[in-house]
Amino acid sequence: MRPALLVMMLLARHATAAESTPAETPQPPAPAPTETPQPATAPAASSATPPPPVREPVPAVPSSLDFDLLGTPPPPTVNVDADAMRRRRTLLSLHQGFGIALATLMAGSIVTGQLNYSDRFSGSSTGRWERPHTLLTFSTLLTFAGTGALAALAPVPLDQESRGFDRVRLHEAGMIGATLGMISEGTLGILTAHNEGRLGQARLADAHMAIGYTTLAFMLTALGALVF
Repeated sequence: MRPALLVMMLLARHATAAESTPAETPQPPAPAPTETPQPATAPAASSATPPPPVREPVPAVPSSLDFDLLGTPPPPTVNVDADAMRRRRTLLSLHQGFGIALATLMAGSIVTGQLNYSDRFSGSSTGRWERPHTLLTFSTLLTFAGTGALAALAPVPLDQESRGFDRVRLHEAGMIGATLGMISEGTLGILTAHNEGRLGQARLADAHMAIGYTTLAFMLTALGALVF
């Protein structure tokens, strides 16, 4: 009986101890500690300060669309021959002087030709003005040829550009008309002299005088274009 009683007493004591101790409730796991991010520290500045960057100048933007992308071209190189220019200046100065003498001789030829025409076809036909007119006419032709030769022999600048119709072009146009007039005058003068005493001589003389006045007008126009 004693062993059984001892077992019952141990069981009763164990039951009493279990009732007196409360059951432990499971606790949630504690959250892991979070680390607060620290601000990154700037690297220590070096002792030598680097130089500031060099900035290239920015071209100015034009205010309008009128601009040249290629820029202004350089002026062309012109080779000037000093001797040729000096010779040109000398010859053209002589050409101008011969031109004034030519206009004077041409005016004398016209005056004596008019007097000879009036004496021959409207007067007593004395022939007093025939020789002076012939001398002045040949002198005019020789001076005209020399004046044209001086202009033709003058060197032309290599950089000469066309400038449209200017005083030089007017002078050239006047001298072209005078050249044609001089050729016609010489031809009609010879024909008039060879038709002496014929009916057609008066008509040839009329044409000769008309072309003479026209030639003088061309010559004075060419002279005035450069002198005045």
